[in-house]
Amino acid sequence: MRNFVLVPEALVVELWVGATLATFFGGALVQDRFALFAKAAVLLAAALAIAVTDWTDENAPAIGMAMILL
Repeated sequence: MRNFVLVPEALVVELWVGATLATFFGGALVQDRFALFAKAAVLLAAALAIAVTDWTDENAPAIGMAMILL
């Protein structure tokens, strides 16, 4: 359940820090608009993936057994 909180928090921090569109750490990190939107899109995709995951399969057999079924 922690993932449901962590991804939106990361998105908010990314948009807040990224909104400055500035240079950080004395020029060590320069962020542009493309980087801001790309990272925001990845975080939104992660949030969507977590939201639609069927969590009832957590008690499924080990990954080795699950791979056989593929």
